Amino acid sequence: MRNGGFILLVGMVLVGAACGQPADSPVAQEELLFLRTARGITVASAGGEEPNFRSSTAVPSGDWSTAVSAEIAKNSTILSAAEPSTGRSMWERSLDGRLQVKVVSYEGDYVALGPVDEWHHTVGRAKTDLVIAASNGYAPPQSLTLDGNYEPEAFSSDGKNLFVIEYLPARNPVNYRVRSLDLTTGEVGGVYTPHDELQEAMGGTARVQALAPDGGRLYTLYTERLNGHTHTFVHVLSLDEKWAHCIDLPDGFAEDAEAATALTLSPDGSRLFVANSSTDNLAEVDTEALQVVKAEGVEFTDDRGTRFAHGTHVAEGGDNLYLAGEHGLSAVDAATLEPAGEWVMEEPITGLQLSTDGSKLYVGQKAKVVVLDVDSGEELESIDPPGIEKIDLLGQSTKTIDLLGGYKCGC
Repeated sequence: MRNGGFILLVGMVLVGAACGQPADSPVAQEELLFLRTARGITVASAGGEEPNFRSSTAVPSGDWSTAVSAEIAKNSTILSAAEPSTGRSMWERSLDGRLQVKVVSYEGDYVALGPVDEWHHTVGRAKTDLVIAASNGYAPPQSLTLDGNYEPEAFSSDGKNLFVIEYLPARNPVNYRVRSLDLTTGEVGGVYTPHDELQEAMGGTARVQALAPDGGRLYTLYTERLNGHTHTFVHVLSLDEKWAHCIDLPDGFAEDAEAATALTLSPDGSRLFVANSSTDNLAEVDTEALQVVKAEGVEFTDDRGTRFAHGTHVAEGGDNLYLAGEHGLSAVDAATLEPAGEWVMEEPITGLQLSTDGSKLYVGQKAKVVVLDVDSGEELESIDPPGIEKIDLLGQSTKTIDLLGGYKCGC
């Protein structure tokens, strides 16, 4: 799309020049669409007649290679993992207690669960029960009871730590902080950081996230309000080296930060892009230097209702950056952050996914997926994914927990 671009309700995407099969060729049967609906997650081949995988309870791993489900049977839980691309069963374990899946590691080999009948963290609780299970059947499940109100965030890359969000005060939470649970000792401690304020309790309402392409880092947007001033920053959590860092964003990102900000990374993970559709701000972050290196004003196209962007998706061979509101689409040159094109879609957008060869863009809408040619921007066809009534989100997204209540979707 040299003269412009398309994207989705869920934020921004990097895509490169088209290659591979011609634009007028039919959609490949093996191209997989990753979808979220009110009934859970579905993986379906584009043009297929039946979904490859569908589950109302499954939680996908960060790379979507594994989907883990928990089925309750009286006072026990059957934990099972499947390969979403084929529906093939990978492993199964029986656990004591009535449990639900909370977090799955990046490659799907570790799972954190909690009781289905526990008090929600926003209501408050003095203790938190967790069960850690591994795909290796020889490793017994680990049951932990923590003093305090915690929710799992992400596993470290080596599976030895579980990063958690601690809500404070435990019984009536109004603040939170990121902590590390040592799964060997069962102790909760701080995460190494040069920023002392990250060890302290913070106030906030929501967040959006982006996972590095290799799963080694988790980038989270935080908004903190102090003395009438809104401070917005990106919290960088290294899952492989186990440290944290914060990157302050320009003041323009503070307005409607929770609802209107999107994060995405370049395919090699070296650049993080942050966009805010309320103030038309776009920033580029050097992930090695851990600082904003460029910030520009970019107009988000949307003439139909409230503008917003949240969530992310990354495609190989990054060339253009695509931003979206509910209907409006904007393309930005990823090297210069200069506008490259804009469009308005007829129907609300619910997600985007790039074909594996980079030649097509799948744009999710409520009841269909529109296939676009990335060079010309022309609509190639419309797909009705099998087994889907309404698409809530298209793409390999992750579901992230709203800090003090509810859920938001991102990737």
